[in-house]
Formats: sequence, C-alpha cells, structure tokens
Amino acid sequence: LNVHANHFKNTFKLNDIRIDVDGEWERPEVATLDVTLRVELPAPLKPGEHVALLLDYSLKLPSISADAEFIRGSFGYSKRAISLGNWYPVMAPYREQEDKGWYGQTYFEMGDPYVTEIADYQVSITTTQGVILAGTGVETHADTRWHFQAQQVRSFALAASDQYMVSTATVLGVNLHSYYFANNQEAGQVALETAGRAMELFTELYGPYPYPDYRLAETEFAGGMEFSGMTLLGSAFYDAYDGTSRTPLIPLTAHEVSHQWFYGLVGNDQIVEPWLDEAPAEYSGFLYYERYLPDDMDWWWFYAVDQWAPAGKIDQILYLFRNNREYMDAVYRRGAQFMRDLRGVMGDPAFFGFLAEYQRRHAFRLARSRDFFTLVQEYTTADLMPLQEEYFRQRILP
Repeated sequence: LNVHANHFKNTFKLNDIRIDVDGEWERPEVATLDVTLRVELPAPLKPGEHVALLLDYSLKLPSISADAEFIRGSFGYSKRAISLGNWYPVMAPYREQEDKGWYGQTYFEMGDPYVTEIADYQVSITTTQGVILAGTGVETHADTRWHFQAQQVRSFALAASDQYMVSTATVLGVNLHSYYFANNQEAGQVALETAGRAMELFTELYGPYPYPDYRLAETEFAGGMEFSGMTLLGSAFYDAYDGTSRTPLIPLTAHEVSHQWFYGLVGNDQIVEPWLDEAPAEYSGFLYYERYLPDDMDWWWFYAVDQWAPAGKIDQILYLFRNNREYMDAVYRRGAQFMRDLRGVMGDPAFFGFLAEYQRRHAFRLARSRDFFTLVQEYTTADLMPLQEEYFRQRILP
C-alpha cells in the first residue's frame, strides 16, 4: 500500500490492521518504509482472488499555508477549510508488464508524486453540525451523515468547510458543483461557468466525461490540484479575480477540468512521466481560450508560458527537479509548447483525432510515453524526430 499521508511527521498513525482469513480477522505482519506500507499475506493471492483488509488509523492533519503549492497545499487544514487529497492508504500499482512487481513510492516535495490505479469507492463520513463536504462521486447526506459512491475512479478526495456556499449547473448531463467562500461569490460563479464551458469543449475534443458529477472546491492554498471528479482550487486565484477574461482563475480552471481526461480517465506515472498528463492539460488551457476567448490567445501564451522563458526537457522524472520553477518550466510550459508544435506537424484533423483515440484506447489504464507516440504514428507519417530532439531527453520512437 502507498500511504501518502505518512510523508508528514506524526501525521499518520496505524492503530490496527487485520486481514480476513477464512472468516477470522487476523493481524498480519507489516512494515513501513517512507510512504509505503507492506502487508504480508498469509498465502499468495492468485489471479482473480480477493482478500479483505481492515485498517484502523488516525490522521493528525498538518496546517496549510496560503502560499503552499502541489502536495503541500492539498492535504491538511487552513483557517476555513480542510483538504483531504491523497489521504488514505491506497493499493500500489502492480507493474506486471515490466516485471517490477508492486510500485512502492517515495515521497517528494514537488509536483504530484503519486501513481494510482482505478478503483471503486464507498465512503461514509459523519461531520459536526453545519459542515459541508465536497467529494468525489455521487453524494447523499442526511444531517451530519454523508455518503459518497464512486466507480472506476483514480482517487477519492474531500474538501470540508462550515463556510461554503454552493452553486450548481448541469452540462451535457453532468452535475457541476462549485464550492466557494462568501467573499468570492462572483469568482465562484465564474469558476462554475468556466468548468461548464470546458466540460463541453473537452467532451467534444477528447470524448465523454465518464462520471455523473464534477466538483470544484475553493481551498486556501496557491494552486490547483486534480482528483477524479473533483478539483481543489486555491483561494489566491479567487481573490485575484478581476472581472476580466485575463485573470488566472480561468486558465487554471480549464487546466484542472482537462485533468479529468489526462490523469483521471487516462492515467500515467506522475513520478517518472509527469509530462503525459501535465503537457496536454496545460495546452488544454490554450484550447479553451482558442475556442471561447480568441482575442485573449496571445495573453494566454504570455501568462502561461512566454513570460517565464522556460527551459528544460519535458520527460525528466520528478525526482530530478530541484524546485517547482524547474518542474513547471519543463513539464507544463515546455510541455504546452511541445503540444502546440506536435499539432503543427500533424495538422488539426490528425492531432485531434489522435487525442480522442488516445482517450478511448487507454481509458481507465496507466498509459506510457511509448503508448502516446505509438498512437501518434498511427495518425501521421510526418518526421517526429526533430520534436523528440527538441523536447525530450530520451529517444522514445524506434
């Protein structure tokens, strides 16, 4: 199991663990290393078999600062909200094709150091009076008892606050929910409207959104963080909303909505190949402006990419970056440039046909760089080596 909450000192405490052995709950041998919890099964588990595991654990949440980013901003508490992203023990992926076994991960301070497979969730939570929960999946509640049901999702996340206001809309049969604080009502509505337009565009370009609900929740940090059916958006972006289309809240929201396809529907190794979701997600922000705000396309390129004069190869693994600036320059900003140039080489019909087929072919799986480029080659005979030499450290195509 990967226990990402264990990356904060004195945060995760395993009180008890039991495994079902022929109807009896027995205590297995366990070992913890960094964010990995290894459980020794009493007997090997054969393909098609299953086992029930019961974990009793406690979390002592860390505080989130207003300027926190990435992993530091999506797990913990702030003045007005609790954020629970990557908070529970989750099954490590099994890398059978590479003959590497269970994928135990190592904590890293930057980016999204997670790799998760698809799973089903049934989650019940009892809150104190007046608390509103935003979470992954279909939600029902009665008084302080909340229940969430989600099928075939990559993660389950929650945001909680006794100060949330909520706006809703329905787009293409998907129920959209925007949670925000009273001082940001206009921005909360803009986030909802942006998410709705993005949902329409990305459904057209990439394929259907696979879940009944999608939720955006304002929390007090300085970024955005994607989860299945759920996005945390930082108050810094709501606070900075200026009533125009040239405001960071709009491209951030579009970027995060696109992660429902790139990360959510088609997963990837966000440690070894973070570009596979972040590059298309960042470029999706441009596609939003191209469709709905064409007069602001140049502004988007300046705001998101050009002002930073980004450098670096986009396929560097997460652990090799020295800071968030290096990571975002290479993976996000250079990633967006790569997607733009790939589109130019392929042409629009082939490029967008490829993106839609990539989603269809690899849905609910973990895709790899070679899957990406193998499919690109099915849609174009253009020479892709100049792009690989410009943007990649390692040669991927044969």
